This record gives sequence, C-alpha cells and structure tokens, in this order.
Amino acid sequence: MSRRCTWRCSRRCEEDSVSTRPDAPNLETLETRQIDQQLRELEDRLVARYANHAVPTEEVVRRTVAELRDRYSIARVRSFLPIIIERAARAKFDQ
Repeated sequence: MSRRCTWRCSRRCEEDSVSTRPDAPNLETLETRQIDQQLRELEDRLVARYANHAVPTEEVVRRTVAELRDRYSIARVRSFLPIIIERAARAKFDQ
C-alpha cells in the first residue's frame, strides 16, 4: 500500500519506508520530549537569571514561557522553539 508523500509531491511513497514496528521510536514523540526538556531547562535558566530582580518573579517567568510555547505551538519546524522562546522571553523581561 502506498501513501501520499509528506512533501506533497505527485510521487507516491512506499509504506515500508516508514517504520511500522511497534517498538520503533516515534520521531515526533522523541522531538516533543526533547523540546519539553529543553523548555524546562530554559525556565530554570531564566528563573536563575532574574532571581535577583523584583520583576519578573518565578511565576511570571514560567507563565511567560508557557504563553510563548502556546503561541508557537503551530510552528511547522519545532526544532528551534526553545531558542525562539528564550529570545522572546528575554526581550520581554529586559525592557
């Protein structure tokens, strides 16, 4: 059985090119886990960076990271989300 190519071209790709083994890692799940871990580390770095400041508090930092993550949740390329979110958060806090 073939399926439409993920590049949306007219070519049909063979289904065996995608691993269907139950024990095979799902790349999307692995990427999501890695990004979740990176965002937790980012939150900790930002909390430490702004610990001696009255504003933002730890709660504000974590809420801001969560809001930015939600804003970029529809991104097609997710690999760069942690750095994009970090830059946006720092820009907001350094104003």
